[in-house]
Amino acid sequence: MALESDTASTQAIIKALYEGISRRPGECPDWQRLRPLFINGARIIPPAAEGNPPPMWTLEQFTERVNRNVRQLRAKGIEQGFYERERANRTDTFGSIAHVWSTYESRWSPNDVEPF
Repeated sequence: MALESDTASTQAIIKALYEGISRRPGECPDWQRLRPLFINGARIIPPAAEGNPPPMWTLEQFTERVNRNVRQLRAKGIEQGFYERERANRTDTFGSIAHVWSTYESRWSPNDVEPF
């Protein structure tokens, strides 16, 4: 369940997003915490290779994809963590709408020296 503090500000939402998506080995993200952060119809658009259109997943499509990947890894005896951390951001605000351009890094373990 989302914490009231998760939606107290734009920066709190971003922090909750990265904390919720990060997970220990063999676990899925904290979907109960993440769901309230997304408006109905929102899309998750990950970076894509240059020249390729990025996928645009609904939260449910993204949830299904991640859960399937975790199950497939577990079936192979692999329990892999996933950790994202924001490095920088820029927020553009117009009235009550904010667009956050967030730069992040991903690691398989929080102790990895380099992000992948």
